This record gives sequence, C-alpha cells and structure tokens, in this order.
Amino acid sequence: MWRLILDLLQAMRESTLTIVPLAVVLLGFAWLLGTALPAFSELLLGAVVLVVGLALVVKGLELTLFPLAEGIAYDFVSKGSLYWLLLFVFTLGFGATIAEPALAAVAVQVAQTALAEGQILAGEVSSFSWGLRLATALGIALGGMLGIIRILRGWPLPLLLLLLLLPLSALVMLAPPLFSKLAFDMGISAMSTLAVPVIVALGIGLAGSLAQRSPLVDGFGMVSLALLLPPLCVLLWGCFW
Repeated sequence: MWRLILDLLQAMRESTLTIVPLAVVLLGFAWLLGTALPAFSELLLGAVVLVVGLALVVKGLELTLFPLAEGIAYDFVSKGSLYWLLLFVFTLGFGATIAEPALAAVAVQVAQTALAEGQILAGEVSSFSWGLRLATALGIALGGMLGIIRILRGWPLPLLLLLLLLPLSALVMLAPPLFSKLAFDMGISAMSTLAVPVIVALGIGLAGSLAQRSPLVDGFGMVSLALLLPPLCVLLWGCFW
C-alpha cells in the first residue's frame, strides 16, 4: 500500500512537470492579449484536479490495462488461437471506437456543419454522423487486425505504411472534397486515452510471447496502422455517399 502511494506521488510529480509548460504558454498569451481569466481559486482547483486525474489515469493504465492486454495476447498465442485473437482485436477496436465520446462529438459537429453548408439534407444528419462513426470504427478494428498479422508474419512496418499510403493518396483525389478533408481527422478523434494503451499493450504482449519477435522492434507500430485505416474506410464510404 505504501509503495502504491509513493508511485502515485511520483505520477503526480510527472503530471505536474508535463502540465506546467502548457500552463505557462496559455497564461502567458492570456496575459499578453488581456484575456479575462477565471478566479485564482478556480484556476488552482482546476490545476489540482487535472494533475491528480492525469496521475490516476496513468497509474491505472499501468496497473490494469497494460498487464491485462499483454496477458490476453499471450494466452491467445499459447493456445494457438489466431482466429479468436483477430476476432478479439476486431471486436475490441470496433466496440471501443463506437463508444468513444470524442468521436461521437466530432461526428455530430461535422454533420451539423455539412448541413449548414448545404452539403447534406436535414434528414441525412443522423445517418451521416453514424456513417462517419461506423467507418472510423471499422478502420480502427481493421488496423488492429493488420497490426497483429504484421507481428505474426514479420512484415516490415515502413513498407506496410507505404502500401497503405498509395491507395489513400488515390482516394483523396477521387472522394468528394468533404470526405477528403475530414478523413484523416477521424482516426485521431477515435484514439482516446484508453484505446491507445490497450492497442500498444496488445502488440507488445503478442511480440513478447513469440520467440522470434522483439517487443521493442515488433511490438510497436500498432497505433500507426490503426490511424491509417480509418481514413481509408472513410474515403471509401465517401465515394459511395
């Protein structure tokens, strides 16, 4: 218990060091521009909540999600269940992305903006918003599956990224301008504080459980694939909208 308290204090110290430069920049520009600031007590309370909350999230990830995801990947490999591993990654990626609040908020905002500019009809707002979310979730899920296969097969990540960028470049020119501009933002909107550590932990756990794979060399790169597949799915969906 005492060790956990010390770890939390260390995490809060690191959170403070991370937030201070951002706070200095924001407060500095606010002072230069004469922007009205909240009361000092509110700023102080917000800073404390932010530091403690960030420390708790980081420590929670270290204690639960990281070891759990790595353990699941190891169990799937030890049982030789590639099909179930891919199904698990797909379900996890798709479900987590659909439930992501940031993605839902961005999709609604995009749909309302498209309606205001006359690019979609009033009756299409809901379907357009859900279409963005489903296409993005499908991309995240497929990106996770591709990352798992890459680790198992030993495919080089740079070559795989290049092969994905080629159809992306073509689709950007073929898809309607609306989709070409927002496609690359959707993947970033879906990669939350929880999704990224889980995907990375799965890759590290899978690579670490394979004799000829390195967790450092082969385990990382999962997030890059999970970020490139959503634009591809959004652009493909846009071509048929």
